Amino acid sequence: MATAVDWLDAYRAGDVETILDMFADDAVICCDCGGTKVWVGRRFTPIGLIA
Repeated sequence: MATAVDWLDAYRAGDVETILDMFADDAVICCDCGGTKVWVGRRFTPIGLIA
């Protein structure tokens, strides 16, 4: 439960770094806020490069 609260706190604060720290190294996160962005692990990847 504490992890869920931490994730919600980070989300509300717009703290992407903390949210990324909670995912596996090979996780893929897609965000459409303010234009489409994709993170693979800890690096930002332009949409066209996702395989």
